Amino acid sequence: MPFTVEGAATARTARKPAFSVSYDDGRTWHPAKAVGGKRLDLRHPARAGTVSLRVTLTDKAGNTLKQTVHRAYRTTK
Repeated sequence: MPFTVEGAATARTARKPAFSVSYDDGRTWHPAKAVGGKRLDLRHPARAGTVSLRVTLTDKAGNTLKQTVHRAYRTTK
C-alpha cells in the first residue's frame, strides 16, 4: 500500500514514522513494515473485512503525532 508523509512531518526534525495495522476495527494493532519509505508491506487475513491504519511520528524534541484511520479500506475474497 503506498503512503506519503506531507507537511511539517517532512521536516528534518521528524524521525522515522511507525505504522500499525488492525484487521478487527482497532481492537488489536500489529506493526506494519514500511518498504523504501513509500509503501507498507501488509499481509491481509484470508477472510474479507476492514483494514484500519495508524501512524505515529515523533520529532527530535519528543513531540508526537498519532493519526488513525479506522476502516481505511475493505478487503474482499
